[in-house]
Amino acid sequence: MEDSRIKMVVRRKMKAYYFLNKDMTSGVGTELPWAVGETRTFKGKIELYKAGYHSSPHPCGILWYAPGEMLCLVDVPEAGTIRRGDLQVSQSRTLIAVADVGQNLHELACQIAEDVLPIFEKQYPE
Repeated sequence: MEDSRIKMVVRRKMKAYYFLNKDMTSGVGTELPWAVGETRTFKGKIELYKAGYHSSPHPCGILWYAPGEMLCLVDVPEAGTIRRGDLQVSQSRTLIAVADVGQNLHELACQIAEDVLPIFEKQYPE
């Protein structure tokens, strides 16, 4: 027999990505370096591009805003997260794992430059 007074609260989380500087700081304000396993909660009203813990469901979605080369896998709460396109902002964020992708980003930038060079040279022959 089920006790109707007992309610189970499940706080669903979703995986997302964020970039940090090499020293594990966000590059914004005076926030201390992050540590794997750490959860932080933003005190105040969250707003895209302005306040809260930003992330993206895809690494490329947050790359434009990347302050550094440390790619972070994070957990963010489903409830309360505000999403617009590939960017989202949450009240809290937990750092799950981190990888230095600096060399990969350098190689990607070189490949993109090589890919567009013929287009540039065709438009601007001199």
